[in-house]
Amino acid sequence: MKIDSIHSYAYAKAVFRFAVEQNKLQEWQNFLSCFVTITKFESVEAYCDIPLCLRGDTLWQQPLKLLTTLLQDMQISLTNEMINFIHLLLCRKRLELLPHISKIYQEMNAEYSKILHVKIETVQQLTDDERQKLIDSFAKQYGCAVELEQKITEEIIGGAIVHIKDKVIDCSVVGQLRRLYNFIS
Repeated sequence: MKIDSIHSYAYAKAVFRFAVEQNKLQEWQNFLSCFVTITKFESVEAYCDIPLCLRGDTLWQQPLKLLTTLLQDMQISLTNEMINFIHLLLCRKRLELLPHISKIYQEMNAEYSKILHVKIETVQQLTDDERQKLIDSFAKQYGCAVELEQKITEEIIGGAIVHIKDKVIDCSVVGQLRRLYNFIS
């Protein structure tokens, strides 16, 4: 496991435990999602990439003020703990870990809430009936509620690729052709 992954997991775990204790799981998930969104902008990322972060120095206050203002503009009610989390990531120069922290937090939240996140790649949009059949099938197989996310990927030609936790089920035409090619090579 890479150092960044270890750090991301540690931050996500700490935030998740705190959110559970405070019964604020959804608030923290919304905060992290919005935080990731605003830090994706190059101008925000560059502004927050400061060389030093010393206690008492005003260098860290400017990026902190920018981030809190942007989050509040997105209708996020910031708590002192959320502001401290932003400050911590800025000071430790770990802002680049934020997307991974958010993803891990969402996985922990889904597992805690007994929700299975399934991502499916298809060539065309699933009908409501197909979507419901897939949700019902996965719910029965895994014994929990299912959240289905669909991505349109024309490159797979046909079929589907299903992502469940760390498992990938490739039933695409491209996947079948690749397996056939590997078999005859």
